[in-house]
Amino acid sequence: HLLGNFKMPGVGTRITATDLPAPYHEIESGSLRLDGATTTIRVMRGAGIDSMIIYRYGMTFPVANSSGFAGIAVTVAGDDGSVRNCFITGFNKGVLSDGFQRPIIDRVFLDNNNGIEISRCYDISTVSNCHAWPFSTIQYGTDYVKDMRSGIAYYFHTVNDWGKVTNCFSYGYKTGFKMDSVNNMVLSSC
Repeated sequence: HLLGNFKMPGVGTRITATDLPAPYHEIESGSLRLDGATTTIRVMRGAGIDSMIIYRYGMTFPVANSSGFAGIAVTVAGDDGSVRNCFITGFNKGVLSDGFQRPIIDRVFLDNNNGIEISRCYDISTVSNCHAWPFSTIQYGTDYVKDMRSGIAYYFHTVNDWGKVTNCFSYGYKTGFKMDSVNNMVLSSC
């Protein structure tokens, strides 16, 4: 289990003309910087990542737009993997779980072209208290187009047996929530 000490300072950035976003690139402890094109964090069976800020190497904030977002930040690569209390930004996809059971994603703040994708999960995925929003671009200029993401914030497909999604939020994504060929998904307070 990888445990950091990131407590999400400034994630709730106020949107005013004078406020600036949190300088995420200056936070040393509890941060992981990944080469988005070639690196992903693999969360293996029974393991987890908790209280980390994860962003593409070389990013500074605010970002002009999401055109440079690339790669996958976190790949759940075993049953019972978890991602908790993290802020993930700057990737094409924030969290991917494909073919594993009981992934838990809780209190994750996301700003990626696509947020969370879970597929081929045959035993209860749990996604709760997550927030997908344009944290990285919100303070860059006044054109709202920079804050739009081209993908899907929460995507569940190809089975997803008894998945549970609770208290999750999406803004700025082309599609907020998408379920395709799932079995008994429950969304509550989203």
